[in-house]
Amino acid sequence: MSFNESWNFLLKRAYEVSKKNSFVDFKTCLKNLDNPQKKFKSIHIAGTNGKGSCGAILSEIFMASGYKVGVYSSPHILCPTERIRINGKAISKQKFEKYLGLISATEKRNNNSLSYFEILTAMAFQIFADEQVDIAIIETGIGGKKDITNIIKPAFCLITSIGLDHNKTLGNTIEKVAMQKAGIIKKGVPVAFGKIESKPLKIIKKVAVDKGAKIFSYENILASKNLKLNTINPAQKINANICYKVAKFFDIGDKIILSSIKKTKIPARMQVVKQDNATFIIDGAHNIEAIKNCLTSLPKKENMVLVVSLMADKNCQKIVQQISKHGGDIIFTEVKNSRTETAKNLAKFIDIKSPKKIIACKNVATAMACAEPYKYRVFLGSFYLASKVLDELKYKI
Repeated sequence: MSFNESWNFLLKRAYEVSKKNSFVDFKTCLKNLDNPQKKFKSIHIAGTNGKGSCGAILSEIFMASGYKVGVYSSPHILCPTERIRINGKAISKQKFEKYLGLISATEKRNNNSLSYFEILTAMAFQIFADEQVDIAIIETGIGGKKDITNIIKPAFCLITSIGLDHNKTLGNTIEKVAMQKAGIIKKGVPVAFGKIESKPLKIIKKVAVDKGAKIFSYENILASKNLKLNTINPAQKINANICYKVAKFFDIGDKIILSSIKKTKIPARMQVVKQDNATFIIDGAHNIEAIKNCLTSLPKKENMVLVVSLMADKNCQKIVQQISKHGGDIIFTEVKNSRTETAKNLAKFIDIKSPKKIIACKNVATAMACAEPYKYRVFLGSFYLASKVLDELKYKI
């Protein structure tokens, strides 16, 4: 199969294979691959927000320390090969095709039906084993306890944040979400926490204590180190502080840690792109916690517009009402995805007495054209929107 054929084959699995049993087919697949997940050291990251940022920071730190580093993350921004990286670089399309073929052949021999995420995860595990990485940074897909990445026995666990998202899967209370995220904590494996509210923090700390896991609580250690971040996003200071503690556990020195944090660039996380005398701020924020963070991080500028696209399975009304509190005009738009909410429906959540200019556009290209009169153009609400905008801007990751 060509790369495009491989990706289309995999995409079909996102809709055709629903889950079903508890890891049975996935475990069988890994067993027939000789359990590649047992052949490398790993760090496991869960959290509502901040997983990708912490993964990127830790990757930079370990690479600067001489480690060969694998990273498995989601979602991708421009190309699915970004999900599996070796020393900061996405695997090649040829390698993607090769390993998809390997997992598919294993699946057929076992007469199994693996899901989209199971296939990608098995590919990542096998690639990291074959590449003999010194350490792999593995992000959960959704949650933790029932996430298929939770099959690994990591050297360190990390829970970045707890917030409401994926409510149908993880539960509709912060306590239920906390229990799901805490599911990655393993017996005797150290765990670090981000800046988490007291109720969910109490829950995950209890799980850690019950499992005899050494706890690294959140501290703003870097406040005294005059650290300047390569982002306008203040939430990255929290992520940087978490990563500092993880790195120190692995006996990495301050000089390497601080220089690596400074140089880390994270696409679609409050990313600033300047082009044609305009400033684009692109953020994949798609839940209420991330949206609030994005809005409070924005520079106070005149002539600013917010371009918003949301998936229908999010709490669209609450998110739109949060966005409407910001001073800029708003353009609602739609991405090509079966889950997307219509721009027209999103606009209905705005108070009709609002003095803002509200526009609803059926596609992203039209929305970007409508945003042209504005010097500052903020795109938020989904990684699908971030991906489309960066593609239109010819940005390369």
